[in-house]
Amino acid sequence: MRFNITGFIFIALFCFVIVGCFVSAECIKEGETGFIDLSRRPDNLSYNCCSGLYPASTSILTSEGLCASSVGSGSYKCTRAECSNNICEIGENICNCPQDCKTSSTSSIKVISPNGGEGWEMGGDYDIKWNSTNVDNVNIYLAFPDGALCFLKTTTASQGHYLFHFLGGYQCPNIDRVPHSQPNNNYKIAIFGNLQNVSDYSDNDFLIVYASVQPNITVISPNGGETWKIGETHDLIWNTTLYDPSGKIDLQLCDVRGVPGDVSGRYLCTEIITNLLVNSGSYSWTIPSQFLGGYPFNGSKVYRIEGRIWPEGLSRWAWIDLSDDNFSIGFAQGTQINTTVIQNETSTSQGTSQISIGKTSSGVISITQGNAEATSTSKLNVIDSKVYFETSSGIVKEVKVLPEEASSKSTIKTINEMKISEEDGKIIYSISGKNKGKFVFLIPVSASINQKINAENGEIISTEKPWWSFLASGI
Repeated sequence: MRFNITGFIFIALFCFVIVGCFVSAECIKEGETGFIDLSRRPDNLSYNCCSGLYPASTSILTSEGLCASSVGSGSYKCTRAECSNNICEIGENICNCPQDCKTSSTSSIKVISPNGGEGWEMGGDYDIKWNSTNVDNVNIYLAFPDGALCFLKTTTASQGHYLFHFLGGYQCPNIDRVPHSQPNNNYKIAIFGNLQNVSDYSDNDFLIVYASVQPNITVISPNGGETWKIGETHDLIWNTTLYDPSGKIDLQLCDVRGVPGDVSGRYLCTEIITNLLVNSGSYSWTIPSQFLGGYPFNGSKVYRIEGRIWPEGLSRWAWIDLSDDNFSIGFAQGTQINTTVIQNETSTSQGTSQISIGKTSSGVISITQGNAEATSTSKLNVIDSKVYFETSSGIVKEVKVLPEEASSKSTIKTINEMKISEEDGKIIYSISGKNKGKFVFLIPVSASINQKINAENGEIISTEKPWWSFLASGI
């Protein structure tokens, strides 16, 4: 076997460079953060702090009294503070160095009330009391029988008590499994010091009694069967019991089409009619042509109204009611496209212009604006002088780019045909025509061009040209 000394030297130099780079990799400087593998040898500087520095966890104590990383799981910060030297130095805390930052032997918390045997009822006010020594602030929790904690309040420890207005499981958004109708059960109060590692629980269980009669809301109108029109004004009417007239109410519109992909029959209640309205029993609603979610009412869908009680201090609603049956929202007279040509004055970026829309006996809809015309075989509507396209899934989208603007955005010089259709959920113009140019700058040629333009924002989606078009100017 012949020995290639040149190849050997090349391999040796390559390995030397790679190893040298690995060994001399920059260490992590003081105050910098990295993902440090503490199992590596200390002399492997690519994974460790620079000389004289020590890796410390980035964990800090949150306001809820929990340890959490301030940067990310597995991350460490290089610092001069050395954990395990029995000194709680700057940069160390009870979370990242509990062995040095031990709880002061003089710090303590003691739950006084409720401490066992008491009974809480929905809607009542209860004074949570405690004694503390050398504690700054406390975090108060409701402790469930299985050990889960519901955060209630952070307050000054020296205050010694917190008057709690109890409204049940809806004050525990982190525990969704607890509704306001949770059966009677045994609970405790837990109090944690949020800087000192001290805590205490009620000595014994107390009982939570859910009242047999609770606040409720009932939607009265619309309650099913009504046919309302865009632009009309109607009173939304509801009734509440055991709820303050000055309390807050939420009214939402629910789309009976439900949640996409959900076969359980749930309603999709996402359109807020009014938020945190005073509980007056009625609200005068003028039906808009387009809702907050961006879709207009298209006259072919049905809806329900959802009324929600939203008590003061809660981050979510507590009691709801839905219209008993569906009602419909339709177009005002004369807005649906038929065989009669509709004349409208439409606002554009250049001002106002006339647009004519008509439906032929063959079912083709023609939209004419100035010298530009587009056709469609899909369902189109005109609402408040705006044109809307209904997709195959029933979603209605506004045709924001009208024929004149689409024509001006197109790079096709001679347009022969322009169609509006749906493609991948988008409303597009499919434009075909011709451009004239010169092949290799000498021979006159004409090429067929096909182009697609987004009818919602005017962006050119695609342009199809002959393969040789790059050799012809003007194509």
